[in-house]
Amino acid sequence: MDWKKAKTLMIYVFIFINVFLVSLLYIRNKDRVDNFDIVPILENHDIKLEAKIPQSVTKDVLELNYKVFTDDEIMAKFFDSPVVKSTPESSTFKEGDKSLILLNNKQIIYTDAPEASETKIETGDDAAKYAQEFLRERDLDFNLHVQKFTERANNNFTVEFEEVEPNSGYFLEDAFAIVYLNENGVTGLKYQAFSGVNKLDGKVSIRDPKRKLLKIIKEPIAKGRRIVDVSVNYYFNPSNLPSVENIDKSTSGIANLALRVTLDNGAIIQLD
Repeated sequence: MDWKKAKTLMIYVFIFINVFLVSLLYIRNKDRVDNFDIVPILENHDIKLEAKIPQSVTKDVLELNYKVFTDDEIMAKFFDSPVVKSTPESSTFKEGDKSLILLNNKQIIYTDAPEASETKIETGDDAAKYAQEFLRERDLDFNLHVQKFTERANNNFTVEFEEVEPNSGYFLEDAFAIVYLNENGVTGLKYQAFSGVNKLDGKVSIRDPKRKLLKIIKEPIAKGRRIVDVSVNYYFNPSNLPSVENIDKSTSGIANLALRVTLDNGAIIQLD
């Protein structure tokens, strides 16, 4: 017998057996993790699940860069000859009924009292189209999709937009445009967006969405509520940046994947 060949063969057999056993152990552990019933666990904490939980997912690592504005850009988009007052943290613009606060060069808070005109906003469709045109005229409609619409008394409307990453179709949390309107036009705007999305080397994953969803038990606002939607989005939390003294002034960062949980009252919870 050629003992050298037999020894080599035995090594390969042992390697095969080890790989098989590790694979079997992984499958059993995966089933044990994935197959537990989350519904009674949540109900024990006064939370009802009425949505499908997404599958595990792996996506590209993204660097997000906030859209920043200069005072001159704001004047060109919203005003003719406003009075401007600036501090290191903000700039305030005022012209007639129009006023705007620019916070840390990236967040816009705008108000106006539009005069009556021939154009009347009477329906939700009217409001959505008018809001989109308002943003488009000011070059603020970058990858924005209508996410929520609210109609209040006396023909007052709110149209909420969120930014979507084009390749994945995932929402980019912390980017938004909330447009307030009455029958005469736009009465207010809250706006913050990302101007650039850079794909970096590496991947980010949500490997166990069901177990991650259990984190909602620790969220006080979820008590007594119903979960009506669970999805995956990119989530940029500036407070996770280790080297930024004032997180409000951060202009870029790495986005992680998170579970986006929507409650029946419209509240959204990010579980990263």
